[in-house]
Amino acid sequence: MDPATLTVGAIVSLIIGKALETATEKLTEAGVAKLGQLRQKVQAQLQGNDKALAALNQAAQGTETEIPKVEAYLQVAMAEDPQFAQEVRQLAASVYQEINMDDVKARNVQQIFGGKGTQINDPNAPIFGDVSGGTIHINYGQPPSAPPKP
Repeated sequence: MDPATLTVGAIVSLIIGKALETATEKLTEAGVAKLGQLRQKVQAQLQGNDKALAALNQAAQGTETEIPKVEAYLQVAMAEDPQFAQEVRQLAASVYQEINMDDVKARNVQQIFGGKGTQINDPNAPIFGDVSGGTIHINYGQPPSAPPKP
C-alpha cells in the first residue's frame, strides 16, 4: 500500500476501533511493535491538546462518537507537520502491508517506501550493492546482454 493513499480515517482505524482487533491477530512481533510506534507517535504529536488526547483516549475505550474528532485532530496535526505526516503514513502503510500479506500470491514481494530496501532469498548467496543509486542487473543461466540505455 502506498503511504500517500492512506486516509486519516484508515490510520485512526489502525490505532483504535474494530480494525485494531482484527489487525493484531495477523501481525508479527515486528508489526505489533510498528503499531505501537504508530500509536505513540500520534499520541506524542497530540500532547498539549487536552481535547485531542481526551478524544483519543475515549475512542480507544470504545466511544465511537469520538472517532471523527480524533480524525479531525490528526488531520490538522498532519497538515501542520509534513514530517510527522510522512512518518505516520509510512508506519501505517507497513502495518497495513503486513495485515494484507495473506492476500499476496507472489513468491518474493518487496515494497519500499523511501529509504533503502534489502531482499534476501538465499542467506548463503553473495550480496551485491550499488552505492551510487544505479541499477544492478544479474543474469542467471544466460549470457549478459548490453545494459539498457538511459
